Amino acid sequence: MAKSTGNIFNLQDLVERGVKPSSIRYLFLTAHYRSKLNFTFAALEASAEAVRRIRGARERLRAHPDARDPDPADEPALHPLVDGVLARFTDAMDGDLNTSVALAELHALVNAVNQRLEALGTRPISAAEKHAAMDAFDRIDRVFGFVELAGREAEVDSDLSAWVEERIAARQAARKAKDFATSDAIRAELAARGVVVEDTAQGPRWSLAG
Repeated sequence: MAKSTGNIFNLQDLVERGVKPSSIRYLFLTAHYRSKLNFTFAALEASAEAVRRIRGARERLRAHPDARDPDPADEPALHPLVDGVLARFTDAMDGDLNTSVALAELHALVNAVNQRLEALGTRPISAAEKHAAMDAFDRIDRVFGFVELAGREAEVDSDLSAWVEERIAARQAARKAKDFATSDAIRAELAARGVVVEDTAQGPRWSLAG
């Protein structure tokens, strides 16, 4: 970047271009504070997708039904992983603020949560297991802050929310009728408004693109 070529951007420039602050914060965390950061708009797009995926996993876990006495066959699987993630996250941050390694641990938590919920399907998760994983998300984000920030960015007015829910219901009806052309058209319509739809065992979930 150089002033002579006109490719210097400050934070306000990026926000005015529609870049979410949560994406900028995530991108900064991908490099060690004493290393050079390779700034590109493609990297910002990848950061926005990473934030969306992390926040999506947390919200998916939050919304999943839980039980104090779940099916004994569903032995809790997240407790040991959560303990390891938090320990390695702490070690990385204590090791001269190695944020890229700490981020990798957060993604390990996301992968484990998604796999666990896929395995459970519609069955409830142990309340203690859910609490442990949610607490890990919250403890990590108290350091990084981009998940909470993305949540504030994603606040939408009631009219848009109602429209999205109506279009998703119409898409579900089209899928049930095997009218895949209409289903795909509705998905494209939602995407054009910046709405990302993810189909899960518990039904479709949506979020705003980063």
